[in-house]
Amino acid sequence: MTRPRPLAALISNPRYLQFFEEFLEANEFGLALETLCDFLLEPTTPAANATWIDQIEAAHNLMHVQ
Repeated sequence: MTRPRPLAALISNPRYLQFFEEFLEANEFGLALETLCDFLLEPTTPAANATWIDQIEAAHNLMHVQ
């Protein structure tokens, strides 16, 4: 599976980014993806655009997650 490292560019909060990177380093791709989604659900996070949604959906599909 391709590492979802390019998705890190979507995370502007240092705390979420730190967790995301730590999970990637531990090959915990599901937790990294959940961290990204948690960040995007924060009320202060701007709405995700179509490109972001497509990238996240592709990562979910690679992991066979709905």
